[in-house]
Amino acid sequence: MLSEFGLVLVHMINSKPITQDDGAFLMFLDFSRSEASPTEVKEAIIKNIDNINIYLIEPILPGITVDRVHFPLLFLNERAVIFRESALKGWIVDVREKFGTGGEALLYHIGFNMGYEIYESYSREDVRKYKRWTILCLMLYTAGFAEKMRVNVSENSVNVKVWNNIECSMGRQSKKPYGQLLRGIIGGFATEYFDRKVKVIENRCIAIGDPYCEFLVYT
Repeated sequence: MLSEFGLVLVHMINSKPITQDDGAFLMFLDFSRSEASPTEVKEAIIKNIDNINIYLIEPILPGITVDRVHFPLLFLNERAVIFRESALKGWIVDVREKFGTGGEALLYHIGFNMGYEIYESYSREDVRKYKRWTILCLMLYTAGFAEKMRVNVSENSVNVKVWNNIECSMGRQSKKPYGQLLRGIIGGFATEYFDRKVKVIENRCIAIGDPYCEFLVYT
């Protein structure tokens, strides 16, 4: 039906999980080659398809449309926000430049608490312990934090390899490993996993030219 109106489907996502009752899809359509208005297309679809509701989201500015229907943004059933890299630089890079090693310590502390809370959430959701590192890797990937992670867990240590993590990619040409926030996340997570204090060393880092970042965790 969209092609009948000369519409181009630019993007479509399943914005609500499909259950036995209903489902929801968000569609971005290009009307530049269509003689029909959005309202006319809406009425035609409703007329031809049973049990369907359609909400029109008009552009805020020419060429700029955002989803103003689905709020809040959820990630793993919790509220989430999205920051672009330029905004993250104000946090991850500028805090180092302004406070030096104190800024690095702050980032590690923030990351540590994040890792702790992430592990606790997995515990509450009854995720089996041996799967929790795998879930952490998947979570950081789907959140856009890293392209790939590989974790090797032994009785008293963990080896974590991370490819293209966003924190260290912003610190390229650094003279030392750059992953304080991620080191903290791993440290907080590992502390809960082993139920004792751990030491985390970033042994390799893309910021200093290595092909990936490597974190060594010791109890």
